[in-house]
Amino acid sequence: MKKLLLSALPLLLIASATVPPAQAASFKRDTKATQIVSSGAIPNDANLTNSSHYFAVKVQGNELSQLTIDFPEDLMITDGIRVTDNSGKKVDAKINVNNKQATIDFSQPVAVGTTLKIALRGVTNNSTTGHARTWLYPVNSRSVGLQSDIPLGLVRIQGHEAF
Repeated sequence: MKKLLLSALPLLLIASATVPPAQAASFKRDTKATQIVSSGAIPNDANLTNSSHYFAVKVQGNELSQLTIDFPEDLMITDGIRVTDNSGKKVDAKINVNNKQATIDFSQPVAVGTTLKIALRGVTNNSTTGHARTWLYPVNSRSVGLQSDIPLGLVRIQGHEAF
């Protein structure tokens, strides 16, 4: 059995080395879609209220017309949402916030290549059972010309407990 495995190993290596380049390229991640590129919190203390949670979205593929952010249970945004571009300039948008979700409708389509920074300010935990250390925000986008949302993924904010 050992001889059979040892003789099959070189054949396996040769077969894997001869994958056509076109087929190998299909295994690469699609970098032509808008995606979440970073996230964090200021201050990054799980026990504090009134902090800011932020994340960045890189616009790729098609211009962006809208973002939707679902809030974790028991979290509220009390000081609004600020949206800025690569240079830190405020992006003009209509922002609608309720207890469970925020919708950001951009006044002008956001150009491909732009990285947006979304800051959720005044994050307050209304839980009576204690503070979570990790929060997950589902985020959806809508590209120009589309009538349905495309899930971008989850923004993960990891809080640390102060000692």
